[in-house]
Amino acid sequence: MKVEILTLAMAALLSAMLVSCEKDSERIVSNEEDDSRTAKQDCIDMLVESLYSEDIEEYAEVLLEPGTSGDYPEGYIWYNQTEDIRSGAVADTFLTFEEDTAMIKEVLLHEVGLEFMIYPSGWDSLEMFRNLPCTNCWETVRGYKIDISFDSGRHVMGDYYLRFLVGPDPSDSDKYLIYQIEDLRVPPGKVNMKGLISEDVSFGAIKGMFKKE
Repeated sequence: MKVEILTLAMAALLSAMLVSCEKDSERIVSNEEDDSRTAKQDCIDMLVESLYSEDIEEYAEVLLEPGTSGDYPEGYIWYNQTEDIRSGAVADTFLTFEEDTAMIKEVLLHEVGLEFMIYPSGWDSLEMFRNLPCTNCWETVRGYKIDISFDSGRHVMGDYYLRFLVGPDPSDSDKYLIYQIEDLRVPPGKVNMKGLISEDVSFGAIKGMFKKE
């Protein structure tokens, strides 16, 4: 009798474990099938992944394309570090969607070794963007590290900050896009301890190496 009870108990436990595994499997598959950019972090993750996979189309996919938003028709903008502009490390204050993606395309074409990390941080709600109300817009300042080698033999690295501003995709309000990125020497409100010129090279300066006249 005791053997029968023990056998039944083991069978019930095994059955429960199998059901649990099936549910976990279904949950994992469901997550893999989720649409991308449904969370703010998706945009940053996809941006990093696009650089490692050398996929310029995926890179552009997470950026607000010009002409797709009535409020922000200029689309995505990249802002270079103020210190880079002053030192002459970059020629432009900002890059448009077209300029940024063109430079990244050249970076990926000549890159032979890349390490790019964006460190985690929280998000803050952004009520106004470019002097206009912005519903469901968010910002986050993230530390980043970039270490990159090129086919020319040049090797550069940098350790700075990026300010991301994201908002709803005009074509699908359940998804997010990156509206703007600002390359920063230090986070807002912090003192610049590196000076105007550093041995490090910022992400914006790396892009600037491939500016076409």
